[in-house]
Amino acid sequence: MRYAFFKVAGKLIKIFILALVLNFIWEELHSRFYIQYQGEPITHAILARAAFFDALIILIGAVFLLFLPPFLGRIWLVLTGLLMFAIGLEIFALATGRWQYNQSMPMIPVLGIGLTPTIQLALLGFLSYSIFAVTGKGRR
Repeated sequence: MRYAFFKVAGKLIKIFILALVLNFIWEELHSRFYIQYQGEPITHAILARAAFFDALIILIGAVFLLFLPPFLGRIWLVLTGLLMFAIGLEIFALATGRWQYNQSMPMIPVLGIGLTPTIQLALLGFLSYSIFAVTGKGRR
């Protein structure tokens, strides 16, 4: 019983670490598209916190993907969920002034939100899950 717990925990920790690293790199490269975060300049600490939050959301997706019967192995369902979450988050954040884009942000016209933050969770979730599976760690 304990072995099974540690096996599951190990899988989730590996996915979380992959997601955290990928999201931190994304946030650092992507920060040039923003003017401010909650009225303050964007710092490395803010970017690290954003990467941590994004990695947690991807981890929740991994729980669905790896352990919940309707989602088992159906990565497209999980990625769709991550995309829908990102759309909702962007709409909420812009409406409440949580962050503000600069003029170089590529936009999704119909939704009025940034393209790159909208695809971030699904894209980096896919990469995290794929790297985990390809390295053989996902099959144990």
